[in-house]
Amino acid sequence: MKSQQSKLPNQTSASRRISNADVPRGFAYSSMACGLKKSGLDLGLIVSETPATAAAVFTTNRVKAAPVITSQLHLKKSRTEMRGVVVNSGNANCCTGSEGFTAATATTLKVAKELGKLRPTQIMVCSTGVIGVPLRWQKIVNAVPKLVRARGNNARAFTEFTRAIMTTDSRPKSAWAKFRVGGKEVRILGCTKGAGMIQPKMATMLAFLATDASVSPALLARALRSVVNGTFNAITVDGDTSTNDTVTLLANGESGARKITREDAAYKNFCGALEEVCKSLALQIVADGDFTNHTSVKAAETAGVSFYGSWQETWRPTDYDACGRGPAFIASAFTYDAERDIYLCPAGEKLTYYAIYNDANGVRRHAYRTAKSVCSSCASRDQCASKKAPASWRRKITRIEEPAATIAFKARMMTEEAKQIYKQRSQIAEFPHAWIKQRCGLRQFRCRGRWKASMEATWACLSYNITRWFCIRRKLDAAAAAV
Repeated sequence: MKSQQSKLPNQTSASRRISNADVPRGFAYSSMACGLKKSGLDLGLIVSETPATAAAVFTTNRVKAAPVITSQLHLKKSRTEMRGVVVNSGNANCCTGSEGFTAATATTLKVAKELGKLRPTQIMVCSTGVIGVPLRWQKIVNAVPKLVRARGNNARAFTEFTRAIMTTDSRPKSAWAKFRVGGKEVRILGCTKGAGMIQPKMATMLAFLATDASVSPALLARALRSVVNGTFNAITVDGDTSTNDTVTLLANGESGARKITREDAAYKNFCGALEEVCKSLALQIVADGDFTNHTSVKAAETAGVSFYGSWQETWRPTDYDACGRGPAFIASAFTYDAERDIYLCPAGEKLTYYAIYNDANGVRRHAYRTAKSVCSSCASRDQCASKKAPASWRRKITRIEEPAATIAFKARMMTEEAKQIYKQRSQIAEFPHAWIKQRCGLRQFRCRGRWKASMEATWACLSYNITRWFCIRRKLDAAAAAV
């Protein structure tokens, strides 16, 4: 196999930048600023001009963002005829309730329509950025027509796309590789974003890979899982995991090489090239970590520290940690004592209050930390900190201060009055079911899951509004009769 890869900021020797000859055939990229971020590019699109075989690996977090769930469903339905991926930065579209699914669905619908009346399931969607803030998806939908028209199959379009997906990254991250199948040159091109909340089994990172190879769906998925386990799943920066992690791989077969349908020499060459690209991207994430820089990474390499290791199910901090655990890490084993306003770590040590501040999103946070002498002599230190953490390192955690309005809302939702309202609304939602079954002799709704929930909500709203309309009408008629 003859392969090459882009220059790594911390390991590889000098190499030329990505050129038009490195972009896989049949793929186009575009990006633009739609207003999700205060400045800079925040919307990107990858398009395969022909149906492509798709594979993807998603977050293992129990909490999954709406784009992740949407992409998982689309992948199941259109695994062999995927046409693109749309990505926004600046907002993760996570923990936003039904609005999150509305945003993800509306985005894929608009992109599919603009690309030539495709099915929405042929488009995957990804988001990255602030969690818990509703996504202003109308801005994305309004920008899609221009985004689709601006796509191009060249290095410049790809480079702009790598910048459009950035959030806390200090620089774009990309890698490429080439190999041959039966005398035909095959290209693999990839990019990623990620600098913080990086922990084995991926983390706040998105990676997008494209190849003009022709690979069967089963082998493509197998190759991606195998490579991800040894690259993206084997790095850590701050010990925090996320909700939006996604690695996608599209293969459209435009290279003209024969299709890879079995685990032969061509498949091994493909896996080798794919691993080079993913390893390069993983190492670039570590080098751009929130608590690392180029100098510290080079110094660690000189000392013999490897930033690339094999993933294991029972992961523990090892020498390939980029740093100590991050401030956002609060393990479930840490308990809060409201009376004394302290946290207790698994070893029983106290974390006392020391500061209050507003983070970048304006959220008020209370910070707690241990005494300097506690963590240095703690027997459980290796569960919290990297082996390379300095001796002065100590555990720090934060607690979000809930606004008074939020506390009052939660209390109001637990009252008997609120419970009665919920009960009344559920009865209204069930009324159309019973009516349809009785009058028409049909089953209730011939659907399940989110579709059933949507229909129930629609019927509930219609029933409630009609009922209210009749009530108001009766009152108006009574008032008119009295006059």
